[in-house]
Amino acid sequence: MDIRRSLAHPRQSVFSAGGSVVPLNEGPASHLSYLHATVQMVARCSTTLGEIANEQKEEGTHDLERIVRITENQRLFVLIDEPQLKSAQNQLEDEIGPQLNTLLERAEKAIEALDGKEQSLLSRISAVKSSQAAAAAKASAAASKRGDARRLQLLQTRRERAEQELEQVEAETRKMESELMKG
Repeated sequence: MDIRRSLAHPRQSVFSAGGSVVPLNEGPASHLSYLHATVQMVARCSTTLGEIANEQKEEGTHDLERIVRITENQRLFVLIDEPQLKSAQNQLEDEIGPQLNTLLERAEKAIEALDGKEQSLLSRISAVKSSQAAAAAKASAAASKRGDARRLQLLQTRRERAEQELEQVEAETRKMESELMKG
């Protein structure tokens, strides 16, 4: 088919512009505006489709790094058969078993030493408490003695004052008696 001939006599088709049907056989000049509108519509559609595709791509791949990590971690869970598992366990036990036994023995010794320290500290605490109780008893006895000594001292000073007052009263009575005898 000749291109010039197809442009001169376009095929009969219908394009809806604004809801009305317009026949396209009105001539080449009228077809250009419809062709331009069609190209613009196709461009808008392709732009919209591109935007939608980008949005869907972003929605589908925004957590791609997390999904990659998940799928990589799933590689750790490869199933093996029972004999391989037993041989791996035996090999691991042979490699680290003696070290574990040594560490367990050291831990038990350390626990025993800590138990001994705990017992000695508990005995020291009880000794300190008993010595504190004895010291408190001595202190209260000394305080009571000090209190008694202070009380004794107060009583002695009162006695001395009373004796002085008695002497003064006796002196006054003698003076009065002598005055009465003279008078």
